[in-house]
Amino acid sequence: MIGGPSRSRSYVVGAAAVRILDRGDQKEEMLRAVREHDDPYAARRALYLERQRERVAALHGEGPPAPLPHRCRRREVSR
Repeated sequence: MIGGPSRSRSYVVGAAAVRILDRGDQKEEMLRAVREHDDPYAARRALYLERQRERVAALHGEGPPAPLPHRCRRREVSR
């Protein structure tokens, strides 16, 4: 198989399912924190601004690199 076992359909589907569940869990934690806050708008704004500061710091080489958004890219298959 070209590309090894990490390119097999079963691996790709399984890895995507785990990634989706992990993102849902992370969002649930964020939503729970916002719901428990007295001012949900201020809580969302603070979370957004914190994430943006982390991204800018990562661009300047300060701190750990910010995670990139996941994008599904299909390879062109030449026949």
